[in-house]
Amino acid sequence: MDVMQALAVVDAVADRANLSTERGRDLVDAMACLRDWGIDRAELVDFWKCLEGENPVGRWQSANAQRNRIRLLVNDRRRAMKERRAPSYGAW
Repeated sequence: MDVMQALAVVDAVADRANLSTERGRDLVDAMACLRDWGIDRAELVDFWKCLEGENPVGRWQSANAQRNRIRLLVNDRRRAMKERRAPSYGAW
């Protein structure tokens, strides 16, 4: 799995967070890929935990916010790699 596939899985899970608390093997693989790529584990754990909520609307809002954070970190890391500098956000 590459980073784009991992982000697609995160997007799909976040989009259906108001309907389901389901976390499958595809999400585990996506999280592993993103962690290996350099996204801080704490950010990924926060996404995982937001899927546990009882309130469907709150669960979706939290998942959406965490998805946006993960995407910000991925995009910043891409720019940093392109410009050969340290990322502005999160751990390297």
